[in-house]
Amino acid sequence: DKAISNLNVNTQELSQEQMVKYHTDLNNEYVRLIKEREAQLEKERKEKEQKLINEKFANLKEGTIEHKKQVLRFQAANNLLVDGNLGPATKEALAENKKPVDKIEKPPTNGKWIAVDFSLRNLTLYEGNKVIKKFPVTVGKNGSQTPTGKTKIVNKTKNRRWNGAGKYKPIAGGSPKNPLGPRWLGLSSNIGTGYGIHGTNDEWSIGKNASLGCIRMLNDDAIELF
Repeated sequence: DKAISNLNVNTQELSQEQMVKYHTDLNNEYVRLIKEREAQLEKERKEKEQKLINEKFANLKEGTIEHKKQVLRFQAANNLLVDGNLGPATKEALAENKKPVDKIEKPPTNGKWIAVDFSLRNLTLYEGNKVIKKFPVTVGKNGSQTPTGKTKIVNKTKNRRWNGAGKYKPIAGGSPKNPLGPRWLGLSSNIGTGYGIHGTNDEWSIGKNASLGCIRMLNDDAIELF
């Protein structure tokens, strides 16, 4: 109706040739109105999306470590690929505002236990079949992949000294240059020696395959998990 009213033509007075032109013009007007509506809807979608982003990430400036940490944690909590980027999947999850449900039929214990998803780069702390919290992590890079299999936390240390991995100069515990960060949770040797869950001296590296095989966390998260 809007397209017809926009053309404002009395079709009863048109010749056959004029009618052909009229229908062509009418079709073009329909197309224009559809594109106009689609553009308006896309504008509204982007405005809503930006509002949700601002609300969720407290107007933190993109490109800052605090903004990336918030995105990483949101991705981990929603079982998204943890990479710290506000890509389409992350924005879609923001718009849907739905929490994923982990289906654990036979938990290994009714107590607390941990699972690490290497493909999504998240670590989940469970109690029985209930999710307590999910954390973003970094896992091993190509050539030094994080070992798979069941293991146990066998030791916990605050400000652990880094021994240099047999290649580099050791760094004292508590140093801001220490790649183990403020907390270390050592894993049993059945998956290999020297592996653990720990903090980092480079929080920008979280959400990647970048470690020498350990599971790397944001420092506040490592402290919380500890």
